[in-house]
This record gives sequence, structure tokens and C-alpha cells, in this order.
Amino acid sequence: MKNLRYLGFALAAALLSSAGPPAYSAPADLQINQVVDDFVFGTLALSPSTATTVGYHVHHGQMLEDLLDDFSPAGIKATLNLQRGIEARLAKLDPKWLTPEQRADIEIMRDAIEATRLDVEEVQSYRHNPTIYVELIGNALYTPYVLHYAGAEVRFKHIIRRLLRIPDLIRQAEQNLTDSPEIWNKVAREENAGNIDLVDVALRTNCPKSLAHEYSVSAVPALIALKAFNEFLEGTLSKKTSDWRLGKERYAKKFSYVLATGKTPEELLKEAEEDLVRTHEEMVQLAAPKSVEQALADVALHHATPRTYMSSAKQSLATATAFVKAKDLVTLPPNSNLQVIDTPVFMRGIYGVGGFNQAPALEPKLGAFFWVTPIPDTMPQARIDSSCASTTTRAWRT
Repeated sequence: MKNLRYLGFALAAALLSSAGPPAYSAPADLQINQVVDDFVFGTLALSPSTATTVGYHVHHGQMLEDLLDDFSPAGIKATLNLQRGIEARLAKLDPKWLTPEQRADIEIMRDAIEATRLDVEEVQSYRHNPTIYVELIGNALYTPYVLHYAGAEVRFKHIIRRLLRIPDLIRQAEQNLTDSPEIWNKVAREENAGNIDLVDVALRTNCPKSLAHEYSVSAVPALIALKAFNEFLEGTLSKKTSDWRLGKERYAKKFSYVLATGKTPEELLKEAEEDLVRTHEEMVQLAAPKSVEQALADVALHHATPRTYMSSAKQSLATATAFVKAKDLVTLPPNSNLQVIDTPVFMRGIYGVGGFNQAPALEPKLGAFFWVTPIPDTMPQARIDSSCASTTTRAWRT
């Protein structure tokens, strides 16, 4: 229903820019601040799974952790209605009374709205991409599990209530999905197997004993629905394949809304190709007297193995942190909340090697995670070497 990844960045930017009111607020300030609040928190209320990831828990008295996103026709209409209302209010604001920061907020909101409209009305990902539903469910359950915004019993009560809503969401998914690219279907089934394992093993094992029975009761219909969804994907949707490509026109639109560079894809590609030539020339100079290929081969020899994969990533993070402190590059918080952990199975379709999952924008003291995706035994040796080297590099960058 939403381009959630881009929307998350847009919401985070809006949250951070409106985190503290100025000492004096003119009428225009109050007006734009209210529009920002209504856009951010209204959008989060319509996507409870996203709300949890940014630390927004209660909206107009409703506990969002008890809910899941609504992909019914009414839910989709509510999203579009909210955004049309925000657009109408933005159109009434007089730019001459706005600060540069406020104008930037408006551009962020407009781009997010246009990106969502493109996705809902034209691309219609919710009709073609089953990973949307799978990853939504995984995040909706996993985030309250790993982010300690409340005690374990409170968080597991939220998880239990979300489990009870999974069958309805699965029904919506099966009603919405008309076709899907083969690779998206395959990834969705693999990630959904991770959801099944999350519900049946990890969450069940760690559920407080006082809620064990209630958890088991709620897990039964959820597991039935999740397993049935994989059967639907493999037995029904797999027979209705489609192309994942957006096409030139839609791609150009999405490109402008998401990157907001003011350049066309062709212009940015040209710049990238020119940068590639310059970068290769620098690599030739740095590698001399060896060739670039020989130098890269030497570098590739110094990386982790599947056996030391996770420990190497943790050590790289510790080394990088110590370097930053020693060189006084930036001020680091006294208590680090960054953990290096296995990538959840339901997200491995996106994070084939690893990735950074930042702390909630509204609760930055809670956990931030660097996900490292385990290497399967069946992976070819060339990909194993590439994955090990990539993870070490990403850990340093983080």
C-alpha cells in the first residue's frame, strides 16, 4: 500500500525537523507544524507496523502495537484521503511566510505523498508484490520482540494481539494479489518460512510463562494462515507471473520522488559513468605497480570465513568505534545501543549480506541493529568470498 522504505525516511526527516518547537511561534509556524504533525502521525497511525519501528505507540488513545496495517479497500482509501487532505492544506500555505527549513519539510511531504500515490494508484505493489505482506508481518512481530520499549509481558501482549490479526491480513493479501514476478514470489515464500519459524519457535520460546497459554492460542490461527499463504503463493499465484519492471515513465517518476536530486535518471547515470572512469583511474594509480585486478585479489584474501563471519563483523565494529574515539572524529554516545545480530529470516530477501536497522526516531535510546545475514552451506565459494568481504566492509562503514 505504501512505499514503506521511502516513507520511513520521509517520516524520520519530518520527525527530526519538528522535534523541538521554536521559542516563539508565529501563526504560520503553528500552521505548518500542525500539518507536519498530522502528516507524520496520521500516516504512522495507518501503518502500525511502521509506527513501532519509529517509537510511536499511541494515536488518539489507540494502542498501535495492538494493530496491523489495513490493506482492505477501506484501508487503502483512508491512506489516499489522508494524503489528499494534507496536500490541500499545504496548497493554502503562503511560501513567503515560511522558513527554508519549513519549505524543505513541505518538499519532503509532497515527495512522500507523490511516491505513495504512484505506488497505490499506478504501480499497485499491493497487487503484485507478496513480500510487502510477508515483511510487514515479520516486522510487526519482530520489532516488539527486540525493542524493549516496555517490559516483556507488555510487549508480548502486543505481539499476541497482532498474531490474532494475521488471518485477516492474509485474507486481504490473497484477495489483492493478482499476479507477481516469479522472483518476488520465491522470496516471499522463503521470508514467510522465516515468519513461521519466528512465531512457532523464537517468540514461543521467549514468551513469558504467564502468557504462554494465551500465546499458544493466538499462534494457532496465525500459523495456519501463514502456512496457507505459502500454499497460495506456490500453488495459485505462481501460475500468474508478471514483470517487475516499472517502465521508463513510472521509473522516472519514482526516481524523482525518492531521490529528489532534481536530475533525470539519464543525467545521473551519465555522471555516475564519468565518476566510474575517474575512480578507475585513481585505482590504477593506487594499485601500481600491480594491476587493479591483482590488487583487489590481494585484498580479497584478507576477509572472514563462514566460520568467523559474525565474530569478524563484531570485531570490525569494535575496531571502527575505537578508531573514531581515538581520532575524536565525532562525539559518540556514552552507552552504545548498536548490536550486531543475525538478519531476521523474513528480511533476508532484502539484506542478502547485511544492513543497518537504526534505532527508533522517537526513542533513539532503544536498540539499533547491524544485521549480518548468515551464509548458507549451499552458496557457491565465489559468493561466499564476496559476502564475507562485503560484510567486513559494511561493518567498518557503519
